[in-house]
Formats: sequence, structure tokens, C-alpha cells
Amino acid sequence: MRSRTTSRAPAGPVRLASLALAAMTLAGTSLVAAQSTRVCLSGSNTVGQKLAPALVKAWAQQQGWELQSQTQPALDENRLTLSTDRGPVVVDVLAHGTSTGFAALRDGDCDVWMASRAVKSDEIEAARLLGPLYEQGQEHVIALDGLAVIVHPRNPITALTVEQVRNVFAGRVRDWSQLGGAPGPIALHARDDRSGTFDTFKSLVLGDAALSGAAARYESTEQLAAAVAADPRAIGFVGLAGVGGAKALALSERGTKPMAPTPLSVATEDYVLSRRLFFYSAGRPRAEAKALIDFALGPSGQAVVSQVGFVPQDIRALAQPAPADANYRELVAGARRLSLNFRFGEGAAVLDNKAVEDIER
Repeated sequence: MRSRTTSRAPAGPVRLASLALAAMTLAGTSLVAAQSTRVCLSGSNTVGQKLAPALVKAWAQQQGWELQSQTQPALDENRLTLSTDRGPVVVDVLAHGTSTGFAALRDGDCDVWMASRAVKSDEIEAARLLGPLYEQGQEHVIALDGLAVIVHPRNPITALTVEQVRNVFAGRVRDWSQLGGAPGPIALHARDDRSGTFDTFKSLVLGDAALSGAAARYESTEQLAAAVAADPRAIGFVGLAGVGGAKALALSERGTKPMAPTPLSVATEDYVLSRRLFFYSAGRPRAEAKALIDFALGPSGQAVVSQVGFVPQDIRALAQPAPADANYRELVAGARRLSLNFRFGEGAAVLDNKAVEDIER
């Protein structure tokens, strides 16, 4: 009995010391976690794949913060850890599709919803507790984009009508010879149903037509563009910055000339498949989220937009070819074209949010 007592005597203090050390370690971990700040951006793959991480890094650099690490916890996710004078800031960019970002913002799981289309009426209603998402303080146009219809670089076709594109993706036109190309089956490539890019394509191109069941579907813009660039039979659609090694076609509607997605045609939103890219936030976002949004809208953020391959909202005066119409040519003689159009809200007699910002610019 004595030997047992002797052997067990020191166990109590050692165990207590171990527990105390473990408690101190856990407390230290909790303290670090408590001192770090997390900012979450969720939604569009078009925005989140390259643009959002680039904006975060440029924002951090402007603040004088150091990028400690950038990791990818999962496909289409980026985690950027920033070292600041107020402790670490962790920024998660989750790029799984526009609709996923709306759900995350509505449920309080993210600070910024990245969207490659405008908020829908049912979404405004579903997130009404966050405030009116369509208003200027919550809807932020961060960049302009053209939805590019892409083919293999050696495809001889250079232009299509929107109606032809609709018929192709609806499965009504199945062979390139029906479009003036070399005979051969058309291979369709499309974004998935959670994508804002697909929502835009559905709205601007498909209309009431359904996407062909033969289309291969992608969550990633990059993977879709790579697949099209590798297949002479392929056709797909991506954001302007995601064309990669593929070729973008000029598009037209009835009675108009084919127009390619260029920086000017997208900036003025004259290109038939122009669109806007958005950040949405709650009425009173956290300070770090608001600071990032403000940076994205400012000159430095718009410079990043341009570097990534989207169209910025800075106002430029550009020389244009002389108009064909003699009367119009006389009216604009000596003038230069501004890189914007002022637009009104749909069915409204007031300028839309972008136009209000453009006046300030």
C-alpha cells in the first residue's frame, strides 16, 4: 500500500501542472482568435476567382499591411491573412457562384456578396432585414464586364447574332455548317446553375429557351475557357477577363452591326452582352468590409479592375471614327467620346446607382 501511495503522490501536482499548461495554451489560442478579424466575401466565381483576391491584396498594400499568407482551403476558395497594426485580419474569398453569396449575406455568414448580376426582386424581399439591397449604399458596381461567347482560336467564324447563339445553346442548331463554318458537331460548354454568369446568359440570350441537356457544365470560368480553347468543335460563354486562350466572337442583334466585347463597347454598355459586376453589403457593414468596398470603388481599386482584365469605371475621353451619317458627323465634329453612358433605373425616371457614382467621378 505504501509503495502505491509513494508512486501516486507526485501524480496530482504533475497532472495539475499539465492541466494548467493546457489551459494556458487554449487561452492563448482563444486570445489570438479573439484578436484576429475575419472578413468574408462570398459569391460569383467571375468576381472571386481573380478580381476579389487582387483587390484585397492591393487594399492591404495601401494600408501598409503585410500579406502573411494566401492559401486555398478548397476549390475556388482563397484565404488571405494580413498582418496589421491592430492584429491579424483574415479575408476569406469563397467563389462558388452568385446565388451562394446571396444566401451567405442573407444568413449573416459573409460581409460582402460578390455578384455578376443585379439583385433580384425575390432576393430583395428575402433579405429585407439587411436593408434595401438595390439602394446606392448597399449596391456597389465595382466593374464592367462583357459576356463573351468564345470558340476555339482556329474556328473561322468571327461573328454571330444573338439569335444564332440562342439556337446553338438551346440545341436547335447542332452543326457548325449551319452557321457557315466547317461541318462538324457543336460541343456546348456552359456555367452551372448557381452562376451569375449563367443567369446573365439566360436573361440576355436564352430568354424562354432552355439550355440544351448536352451542354457540359462548369463551376469554374477558367476550366470552361480552357476546355473551349482545347476543342475546335467547342463554344462557350465567360466573362471578358476569362477568355484566356479562346477567341471571343463579335455579336449583333437584328438590324445592328456585329460588335466585339472591347473595353470601350463594354464601358459604354453598348456591347449587346455588357453587364455589371457588384458587391452587395448590409446597410451598416463592418468597418473592414466598408473600407474594402470603398477601396474597390476608388481610383486604386479601379486600376486593379483594369489589371485583372475587366473594364474600370474611370472616365476617359476617346477618339472615335467619324460617324457614317453626315448630319451626325457635323454635330460631333471635333468631339471625343466619353467612356460612359448615363442610364436610368429600369422603368424609373431617376438615374441608376452607377450613374450617380459616375456624376461624382
